[in-house]
Amino acid sequence: SRRRPGREALGPPVAPATADFTQLIRFQCCEDLDPNGGHELLCFRGLSPAAQDALYRAVFAEGCEGEAGGLMTREERAKWKQLGRNGEYTVQSCFGRKWHVEDEEVMPLADMGFHGRHHLPMADSAQCQALAEAIRAAAPHCSAAGPPEFRPEHLAVSYENLGGRVIKGTLCGTAYDDDRCSRRGEVGDGTPKAFLFLGKAAVTVGFKGDKKDRKWLRVRMAPGDCLLRFGAARAWCMGVLKIDTAAPEGRGDDNMCPFDFVHVKLCDHRRLKRERPNLFARCHATRIDPADDKFNMNPGCFQYAYSIVGSDLPGGPIKAKVLNDNGIRFSAASSGGTL
Repeated sequence: SRRRPGREALGPPVAPATADFTQLIRFQCCEDLDPNGGHELLCFRGLSPAAQDALYRAVFAEGCEGEAGGLMTREERAKWKQLGRNGEYTVQSCFGRKWHVEDEEVMPLADMGFHGRHHLPMADSAQCQALAEAIRAAAPHCSAAGPPEFRPEHLAVSYENLGGRVIKGTLCGTAYDDDRCSRRGEVGDGTPKAFLFLGKAAVTVGFKGDKKDRKWLRVRMAPGDCLLRFGAARAWCMGVLKIDTAAPEGRGDDNMCPFDFVHVKLCDHRRLKRERPNLFARCHATRIDPADDKFNMNPGCFQYAYSIVGSDLPGGPIKAKVLNDNGIRFSAASSGGTL
């Protein structure tokens, strides 16, 4: 049978005028995921495919700069600490492929490894401003859904591909939000934060009040769903428990987003910038500073820098210029170590 053409092959829908994004970007319902607690975890569901596509293109706009990569084994990360650019390394990507950028290459986003991330100002995206308005409209009686409690000014965008990996427990561990003025796990800074999910997969995330807790609050997030965390729920840790790449909501080849999932975080960092300016600067850095990188993420997880260069044709695949700014030299053979 003939393969059904994808959205990009057919051409994109006509983009609405800026004033019309509030009509396009609307949620169908809002769920209280913390009914027996402080009602501080809400889930908004039902963004249309057209709204999802508009938001995807908006958050991967031309000029965005960030970092991306495959994975280096633990042994090669240790070797980098010892030898740096004097050693040779292998960067593993999806389904056993290598991702070696010798100097600089332009490539479609679909070829950009396991993961990446970048930031952009909220003011640069009319679509994400409409998303914030959609959150307020779907939860009109929640003060944390809008001003003055929630005035997001920044967007933190990250993408992930499962790429043949098997999740054992969680993908990449369990983590606390680090963009708070309180210590990890400590209730205090409950500034609201929204988490939009885009992409081809449905993602099951789990929440715990403490990493030592055995029981998860499990939430299935389909593409187009959005969480709002505030109050004590901002102090909870979170992990990715499942990535369902066959989810029907992912739309298969009709989805112009090439990634399994994309996190778009709407961040209100007014307090963070005022009280912890060094942490604010670290959260908004284009690249992780190796001098302040205790987990060896650069280059263990993010080997390359990138900048979005847009599409060759209107509605075509978005491309990025990828730069080997670490000057990594590559080995033809893998170390055979542990990812």
